[in-house]
Amino acid sequence: MRSLFEGGMGISPGVVSGRLRYISELSKAKNIRNGEIILTKEIQPGWGSVLKKPAGILVEYGGPTSHIGVLSRDMGIACIVGIGQAGLSNLKKFDGKIITIDAVRSMVFEGRPDIEEIEERIDIEELKSIRTRTGLAKVGLMFSYPLPEKELAFLDDYRFFGGNLLIRTEFILLLEIGIHPLVLFWHFKRRITDKILKKKIDRIISYYGDAKTFYIEKMVQGIIENLKIFPNHSSNIRTLDIKSSEYRELIGGKLCEKNESNPMMGFRGAFRFISPEEREISKWQLEVIKKLKGMGYKDLKLIFPMVRDPLELVGGEKLREKMKKAGFLNWRDYKGIFEIMEEVGLRPHKDIKVGIEIEVPSNVFRAEEFAKILDFGQIGPNDLNQFCLACGRENLQLSRVFNLSNPTTILAAKQAIKAFKKFNKEITIVGQNFPDEFLRMLIKEKIDCIGTTSEGYFDLVKKIAELENG
Repeated sequence: MRSLFEGGMGISPGVVSGRLRYISELSKAKNIRNGEIILTKEIQPGWGSVLKKPAGILVEYGGPTSHIGVLSRDMGIACIVGIGQAGLSNLKKFDGKIITIDAVRSMVFEGRPDIEEIEERIDIEELKSIRTRTGLAKVGLMFSYPLPEKELAFLDDYRFFGGNLLIRTEFILLLEIGIHPLVLFWHFKRRITDKILKKKIDRIISYYGDAKTFYIEKMVQGIIENLKIFPNHSSNIRTLDIKSSEYRELIGGKLCEKNESNPMMGFRGAFRFISPEEREISKWQLEVIKKLKGMGYKDLKLIFPMVRDPLELVGGEKLREKMKKAGFLNWRDYKGIFEIMEEVGLRPHKDIKVGIEIEVPSNVFRAEEFAKILDFGQIGPNDLNQFCLACGRENLQLSRVFNLSNPTTILAAKQAIKAFKKFNKEITIVGQNFPDEFLRMLIKEKIDCIGTTSEGYFDLVKKIAELENG
């Protein structure tokens, strides 16, 4: 077969063939058929139903931990990201033609090869036979879209299964809701003056009656899709963790978001959650959790991302004084996460266990302060790596060199584990492609559980057992 392109980064391995469809924008994606291959600049919010159809994806932008990178792995779609403008321009010439993606070697070929498809499945009996000296082969799953995980439902009865370690609500927002939460709030309060925008939202939310009900029901439905796969295990639900650049691509997003030069380190995570202008949206997120608990889902835990300072959690006069000194005119309106939870009738520690993602250096340097006021911690190695090493996780060039094998990142994770263990607090980690030296440290420090993606689950359990007994 003739090679059409080589480059970018294969994110979700696989070799697939199909008809290439160039999609310039979401409105053009409605005619995508099952088994075709999408070529586009970037996967935009609202693509949820579209991504259930393609066999492969080629994207101009994105890196190994970009949302489409994570999502394609979780959905089992062969994907190459970062093909660049030149790659996009060249491949557009083959729109409508049969091509083959080799996401293992990051190559694209003309035509369809004569290959035999081999499906690899987990052997549950082999899995049950794995034994370790310390019992640390307890591995959970991290979710973005509950498609491949359904195939692993049998793990609910597996001795060492750690449950739903990370349910990422942002994927429900990006792929199913598709509208900026603030715009939904404005619609709910009848504050939208743009008739075209209002009509568009009216059409989307019509079945649900109003914008708030639409948001909460869509979130609840999406989370339940994850919860019902493993009903006998606990589930960690993370509040929204989206960069402003991604928020801008939602319907109405450009009305709400500034164009940040470095959104990865910008207005995201806990600071967005506690900001007065985002208050009602934060409460909507908490009302989702309340509704789930009211429906009988009791074994839930709540994770807050990108918490830079313990004051963002506890709030109080110290937080407000801090905001006053920083020059915020609305400093009196700032409240900590725990205070906002109390306002909606969700008591931290009592009604639900609360933890944070350990992903910025302050979480490590002040780990004991965080451990004292939390029920658990969960290490997010990709963000921790990028912030410790000043290496953008979506930078293909740097990420090949400065990755999870770096001693700095391993040491940071080790210090966090020790701090939480000191106060007898649960400490877990979620990620993929852990190098052996990282896993050895996790085993030695007795991490409580390791979460990974569905396709890497079996290999990780076997690797842990091998390292423990090696």
